[in-house]
Amino acid sequence: MDHLCDKCGIPRADKYSAFELDSWGFVSHLGEKKEFYYLCFPCFDELTNVYTEEVQDRLEKNRKELDRLIAEGKVCPKCKTPKLEIPHICP
Repeated sequence: MDHLCDKCGIPRADKYSAFELDSWGFVSHLGEKKEFYYLCFPCFDELTNVYTEEVQDRLEKNRKELDRLIAEGKVCPKCKTPKLEIPHICP
């Protein structure tokens, strides 16, 4: 028997445990809480792309922060570690 996707309703969805999906932060996108969810590949891919975009935004923010700290002289541009001592010696 084919299961329906919990997100879009098409048949032939794969079974995922709520614990597995919750560890990726996907359960909030699926609404109703269950022990198992059925997702088709396109819906699973869509959920992972949302997660990837959030991670990419966070990485971009971290890069900008690192560049700012390097410009302020608080982080060594060569080894990218904080300058805790003067003179700084790269590890």
